[in-house]
Amino acid sequence: TIDTINKLSINTLTMESSNGDLDLEQCIVKDLVATSSNGDVDIENSSLTSSKLTSSNGDISVSLADNIANYTVSARTDSGDISIGDNDYDPGSIQAGHGSQKISAQTDNGDIDIEND
Repeated sequence: TIDTINKLSINTLTMESSNGDLDLEQCIVKDLVATSSNGDVDIENSSLTSSKLTSSNGDISVSLADNIANYTVSARTDSGDISIGDNDYDPGSIQAGHGSQKISAQTDNGDIDIEND
């Protein structure tokens, strides 16, 4: 497990893990790439301008510090559920929202949950 990155304002951040979770809390990130082969990607109480979140085997969870209406979310999972705001979706691909901030979330085996904190 990578220790939690906490309370930062960052232009560009790349997080990678082969076997472990990635955690980011209370941060403002302009450009985020988080990739885990076998582990969860957890973003809590953070604001993202552009993000690409990927896990081969793990859940992706994002709790936004700002309004979810500011975001366009693209999500894909082969085996798992997708939840964006108050809406739930079956496995597959979905795009929701029309905001200027972007979240791309992709996992082969896991759930995706994007919500306001």
